[in-house]
Amino acid sequence: MQIKEKDMKMQHNDSNEKKTACNGRAKLCARLLAVQAVYEISQNKMPVEKVLKDYVDNRSAGEIEGQKIEEPDKELFLKVARGVSNSLADLEEMLVCNMEKKSKLGGAEGGTGADSKNCADKENNGGIEAGYRAVNKSVEPLLKSILLCGIYEITNHPDIDYPIIINDYLDVTHAFYEHGEVALVNAVLDGLAEVIRK
Repeated sequence: MQIKEKDMKMQHNDSNEKKTACNGRAKLCARLLAVQAVYEISQNKMPVEKVLKDYVDNRSAGEIEGQKIEEPDKELFLKVARGVSNSLADLEEMLVCNMEKKSKLGGAEGGTGADSKNCADKENNGGIEAGYRAVNKSVEPLLKSILLCGIYEITNHPDIDYPIIINDYLDVTHAFYEHGEVALVNAVLDGLAEVIRK
């Protein structure tokens, strides 16, 4: 399938407009930076604190496409980025389990397709490792970073209404992706929130 040059320019312009949506919204900007930091840490294998210091010192304010963005909520940025790094194994397990649930229910794409009844069963027969491999193959690193940050916040920030958290991560997802990925993020985070926040 070929994409016409005009369509590519339109998609690029739409993406640029979405990236500037964090203008004036410190918490959204903090979440966007946290996703970028988590992604960078996962790809470059750099020490967490070195990456976070670089973000706080050099990337926390500035311009996107010529428009000045508001200073992000640095406290939230650091909590989320450190929190994901410190509890990565648990967050990945929640991601695997939730994506498995979505695939069984015919939800958003990207499930692992494994047969076990629940995550406890997976752990008992080693299926959780297969789930990790499947998620790592089917979910690209940036999308996985968005999901991990969202899962971290839903599970660790009960003082923030989860629809606010989910909405901000949907906005972050829109900055990088089209509708399919946005639907996946919504399905995974909403499904998890309904279980965790009951």
